[in-house]
Amino acid sequence: MTAVFGHVGSSGFHLPPVDPVPSPWPVYTRTAETDALPVAIADVREFIGLPSGDTSRDTELTLFVKTAARAIEHHCQVSILDTTWQAAMPEFGERIALNKRPFKTVLLIEYVHETTGTITSVAGDTFHDTTIGQQMGMVWLGHDKSWPDDKAIRHDAVRITFTTGYGTDDTTVPADIKHAILMAVASMDANRGDCESSGGGSVYAMKNSTPSIIPAAAQPLLGPYVFRHLAVA
Repeated sequence: MTAVFGHVGSSGFHLPPVDPVPSPWPVYTRTAETDALPVAIADVREFIGLPSGDTSRDTELTLFVKTAARAIEHHCQVSILDTTWQAAMPEFGERIALNKRPFKTVLLIEYVHETTGTITSVAGDTFHDTTIGQQMGMVWLGHDKSWPDDKAIRHDAVRITFTTGYGTDDTTVPADIKHAILMAVASMDANRGDCESSGGGSVYAMKNSTPSIIPAAAQPLLGPYVFRHLAVA
């Protein structure tokens, strides 16, 4: 690739070190995700007792599904449907952990050239990737291989683009996650207050609200997918 990043100065495309406390590495940016829903709206209608042909609330139910799915993603620290990420970090390493789950594959590794600022791709045979514990990813430097030695000194000098997720649509989502989403949607639907007009739209006041969108009854279904922080005594 030949794109040039940033502006050259007296020290090339290096940036001064961050002082006194560096940011945690890597820094992850979500760059793409599917528009599909993790649960079919027809299944939602059936679950909450709407007639199968009643599409009058589909827009609202779609919002409920997206809200429930995002809450479950945060709760479990997973991507339910396929998502593309970029991990930015200052250095290469013999192994680089990618703490987004469930890991699928690395698409590209790039770096900022120290003198030209060019965003340069690393040859694919330089590294390989694998899935490790708790469905996280790991990038390994290949045998008898070495990373480029003309990398700029900056917090985002190395960028790894990779994918996570269980698949592209609702047919690939684990059944217990789908059921937890349906339970969360049903809870949000049942706990709506009266509809009030506001600026031409509808505002629903939630009654009997709880700190979590995910009902307590749904949380055991998500247990196998929750990220477990391991501490060594």
